Amino acid sequence: MRLPILALLLCVCPALAQDKKVLTDGCPVGTDFEAEGYSIRTVQVEDPFEFLPWIAAAVGNARSQVAHLQGAPYKNDDIKKAQDAVSNIVFLPPPPDLRVGIDLMVTSVENCSGKQLDLTFLILSSQIMPVLSGTFESGTQEKSSPQTSAGADDKTNKLKIFPAAGYNRADHLYAGGSAQYDMVTGRFPFGKFRIDGLGSTSMHNIDATLSGSHDAALGWLAHSQWDLNYHSNSESAVNSQLAQNRLAAQFSAVSRTPLLLRFGASLEGGNLQSTVPQVIPVAPDTNIGSGYGSLKFFLGTTGRWQKTDEVSLGKAVPFGTFSVSYGVELGSTESGSNLSWVKHIADFADDITLPFGDHRWVDLETRLTAGFIQVRSVIPQAARFFGGNRLTPFVSSNDWVIPSNPFIRSIPSNRLAAITNGFGGTSFISFNSTLSLTTWRFPLVPTEVTNDKDFPQQIQDAFTTSASLLDVGYQTRDQHYVAMVSDLPKVESALANLKSAVTNAQKTATPETSDLFKKCLRPIGFATVRTKDAQQHKGQAQYGEVSDLLHDEPNKPPDSKGKTNLLNNIHETCVNQLNAQVKDATIANTASELDALHSTMEAEFAAIDRTTSSTKAKAEMAYPKATLNTLLYQVNLFSLSPILVFDVTHLGPATSTLGTRYAIGGGARLDLVSHVEFTLGYAANPTHLANEGKGALFFSMGLKNLF
Repeated sequence: MRLPILALLLCVCPALAQDKKVLTDGCPVGTDFEAEGYSIRTVQVEDPFEFLPWIAAAVGNARSQVAHLQGAPYKNDDIKKAQDAVSNIVFLPPPPDLRVGIDLMVTSVENCSGKQLDLTFLILSSQIMPVLSGTFESGTQEKSSPQTSAGADDKTNKLKIFPAAGYNRADHLYAGGSAQYDMVTGRFPFGKFRIDGLGSTSMHNIDATLSGSHDAALGWLAHSQWDLNYHSNSESAVNSQLAQNRLAAQFSAVSRTPLLLRFGASLEGGNLQSTVPQVIPVAPDTNIGSGYGSLKFFLGTTGRWQKTDEVSLGKAVPFGTFSVSYGVELGSTESGSNLSWVKHIADFADDITLPFGDHRWVDLETRLTAGFIQVRSVIPQAARFFGGNRLTPFVSSNDWVIPSNPFIRSIPSNRLAAITNGFGGTSFISFNSTLSLTTWRFPLVPTEVTNDKDFPQQIQDAFTTSASLLDVGYQTRDQHYVAMVSDLPKVESALANLKSAVTNAQKTATPETSDLFKKCLRPIGFATVRTKDAQQHKGQAQYGEVSDLLHDEPNKPPDSKGKTNLLNNIHETCVNQLNAQVKDATIANTASELDALHSTMEAEFAAIDRTTSSTKAKAEMAYPKATLNTLLYQVNLFSLSPILVFDVTHLGPATSTLGTRYAIGGGARLDLVSHVEFTLGYAANPTHLANEGKGALFFSMGLKNLF
């Protein structure tokens, strides 16, 4: 069993916190390995994301830094140097957007026998998105692709390829995948290109997207994204074919905590085509195909609940994610502003995870979706609702999933189509649920590390420091802070006047007052430099420089860099000490001017709403903290989970006999985060029509990034 005894390093950025502490537990407790004459049998460096090439290269570098320890006597100084060498290695490049960077290093010993031990350095580097990690989609992603949630695979100027394959009876066996290239944006508004494609003998589905985004460190709007998307698909339906080709320009955004609000719009145009169904007639007010244009608006909220306070951080805790969305599409097949149809979509989804053992959990995913189309003139056949076992997105975004058609796993895609008066519905309601149980698994982070009693407190301390530094960022946006900073030019001028007065009076200095003049001029010089720097800087750097001016310890002299209580020190050395001796009226007047500005700035500084800033900072760190807690205590490198599924869907207008279908079944999900995600199952259709079948096999396989 491993014994984490040497060090824990946790860096949380952009607010940086570092802590090193000797952890004690096991092998045997309290042993001074150097004094007892132990030697190092083997030395290893491990990283759970080593399957990513850029992390593997960094791990290789780290191994070369510590290889000399193998076979050597155990010496505390040598271990400390090796630890410093490993912690100085950059395991991840700077992220392309705003992230909370976490570098975790635990040095541990194990197999202590025969005066020998094995030494291991465990590394976990991550870059967690502070706001987007709180979305429903991110919560789902944590369990299947932790390297993505951790930001470990977010490398710029790097091609990523993700093969995929699957099967359903309508599409037959299909294959394809995704290719993505992330670039350093510079001034170019787009930073990512992605193409997704799947194809078989009966279908094809292609999406090509050029996108860009912006993350704001502060303010109500946390993340905004813009996409230019081309979509082409052809899919089989009931003795028919549905096709679409279109170009869309889309904008979406997410607000900051505590409640994440999402909104966006999409403008698209192209054509919708279909063939005449041979079994079911075309519904009224429907054409087989035409050009079209549409405008979509969508809004909603998303979030997660997970108790990650000082008590629960450090163990697996129940958590859940949810998403509530509404979308409306204004579509037209006519020129001008005449509307042909208005489509409404409402969607609610949640995912509840209940841990019941070491890296084991019960997971319940549910989704309720409803849609309604108002046909005002004529609607293309392919714009109607069709149901089946493939989810069709309403918007072109992987970060926000809104289904646009009824989803049911017991019917092949687009085979739920019959309504009272034709082919393709104008209303639907769909409920889907999946229950899974994690059985076989291998944890992402060794439990010997995460079960150490001191480990959670180290993480909590680092997050506390990070939140306090983020708190400073919010304080700098307070109106009182802004007003205080606006007085800095006046302070610089007052300092110049006081320096001139003291310099002039120094010409008549006596041996008794000579040192007093020097003691007065020294903090004036430091304060002048700090005031000029504060006017040039923003954010946390400026806050620190202003704090140096206003720090309230009147009897403490400045340090070697002049960074302590500068304005108070000026009053003490120039007024209380120097001018008490020389009694110069000009010094008194200029010092009084500076004191007045000092009092005004102190009043503004004291009036800053620190309660609100602290609340915002804590809320900002809640999602990264929850994500890290999940990665450490619940996510597995390998897992096998049996699943149960239940769906019920109604497509209308139709009677319950014609339009209502059920899916009851089960299967298994295999997830190996370094290589593959695999799901196989079968769902029965107990109330099927002739063209739908008694049930459907659902199978999907996604390979992880090949490069």
